[in-house]
Amino acid sequence: IEVDRGGNDPANIMLSDCVHDASINGLNLSELLERQGRAVSNETAAELLMELVEGSNCRAVFHAINTEDVDRIMRHPVTMIASDGGIEAPTERVPHPRNYGTFARVLGHYVRERGVLPLHTAIHKASRLPADRLGLVDRGVQVSLFERRPFLGGRVFSFEDPGLGRRLDNGQHAMLGCYHHTLNFLDRIGARDRLYRHGLRMEMRENGQSSRLDAGRTPAPFHLIRALWKYRLLSRAEQGIAAWGALRLLVRWKRSPRWFAERTVRQALGELGQSARIQRLLWDPIAIAALNADPGVACSSLFAAVVEQAFFGRAADAEILLPAVPLSDLFAIPGRDALAAAGVDVRERETVTAVELDEDGRVLGLATRTGVVHECDAVVLALPPRAIRGLSIGPGGASEALGSWVETLGETVPIVSVHVPIDREVSIPVLVGLVGTTIQWVFNVDAFIPRPEGASPLLSCVVSDAASLDGIDDRTIAERTALDLQENLPSAGPFDASTMRVVRERHATIVSTVEATAARPGVSTSTPGLFLAGDWVRTGLPATIESAALSGRLVVDAILQSTDSHVQRAKQEHAA
Repeated sequence: IEVDRGGNDPANIMLSDCVHDASINGLNLSELLERQGRAVSNETAAELLMELVEGSNCRAVFHAINTEDVDRIMRHPVTMIASDGGIEAPTERVPHPRNYGTFARVLGHYVRERGVLPLHTAIHKASRLPADRLGLVDRGVQVSLFERRPFLGGRVFSFEDPGLGRRLDNGQHAMLGCYHHTLNFLDRIGARDRLYRHGLRMEMRENGQSSRLDAGRTPAPFHLIRALWKYRLLSRAEQGIAAWGALRLLVRWKRSPRWFAERTVRQALGELGQSARIQRLLWDPIAIAALNADPGVACSSLFAAVVEQAFFGRAADAEILLPAVPLSDLFAIPGRDALAAAGVDVRERETVTAVELDEDGRVLGLATRTGVVHECDAVVLALPPRAIRGLSIGPGGASEALGSWVETLGETVPIVSVHVPIDREVSIPVLVGLVGTTIQWVFNVDAFIPRPEGASPLLSCVVSDAASLDGIDDRTIAERTALDLQENLPSAGPFDASTMRVVRERHATIVSTVEATAARPGVSTSTPGLFLAGDWVRTGLPATIESAALSGRLVVDAILQSTDSHVQRAKQEHAA
């Protein structure tokens, strides 16, 4: 009543659906208190609310939003007008105004009566602007996609391994339920049902000891508390400190994002009261997996964004999602089919070498290795910085056209995966995290991807932030993997290093240091018609699949806004 949606006034809370007494529907708390002959105050309103809850609870409509805020937000050029209310049959309840009155309210009150918006702008905000957000292809824009390799997928793909008799991924990927942009993308290409939902469950092992992080079906925000309560590698006191630290992190993240932008994960967690032991057993595995970086050098703003989205949203946001098919069957193949069905010109085995600019410095087209120049209105460089650096862009090159980040973000961090066939069926968890070992995560692949006929059971082991393995040969990495598995999963052994497949993704992500994170560019550039996309642009997230998917959404918005601005300028020039 005081500090939330009540706006410190019981009159702002209107009862809309009280099952036990329909006669009070439509009254606000002040009116109901007066009807009952009681004094009107926040205290008596709170007592009344408790009585209503005991009666059978009520729904309410809140009228505490500041009018000046509504006006300012409504006038903003990217604000759209829509409603999340459904159509309801008439009943005794008083429905929320959004169920029937959203557009009538805008056109009547904000346009005709108060003049907050002109009529044509209000109609645009309720029609074309939301439609534009569906994307470029959905607007009928002609799109061509150039891919150097003979297949799509970027750093997310599968390949045939005849020796193991199955298709292997270039690296085992795990996603989270908070990957909303990724899930929307999978919906668009018809592949969301190819995910395995594992919940927030994993087993952690260190020096022969093991415990589970398991949230069960507990609703948010108690799912995090339950998961920590069951995590016996930490003492009860440490569990409490970890939970309190997570809450402190969230509060500070809301109040001061800059504080995190200036600190590493290690520094931030230390200042939030997390001991070295709590960090090693709890936060480090999360940070290394999410950021592909040592917590001692990784920027804590990226870590805070992950913690907020995964653990302080819905319980489903913390779910671990695993591909139930090889990665190419999840992303690349259905993605290509969806693009083709939408009329996108997909050109594989065609390498772009240059972006051509006109004499005014605006994008004219792009050139490929064959020497052909393809004219276009806009170019999106969905390439890593090291590849962009090699492009010819205008007379001054990529750095002059795009900025110093082209050089700053050239450093990358590898991820190493080791695919381990075993000679018999074993009963081990779907996901096991190891602390203090070379490998960090072990996935029981057959638990979420059907095993091909005749193939052996398979474990997939992952080493994030794997720069320490550069210069070490595959055989040695396999032998270290065998030792780690034998020590921590002896029931699945013995393990034969000679049968393992080591896969190195040498340029898995850009570095996540404080300096590199600050240097990440937005999707728009200073060159008109030239845009950027990829997991490495400034999305506020680590360089993950979710960041890549979000960048696609951002770049579509930027192109549409740029196109609209270009059209308006042309109209003004024509009028002049």
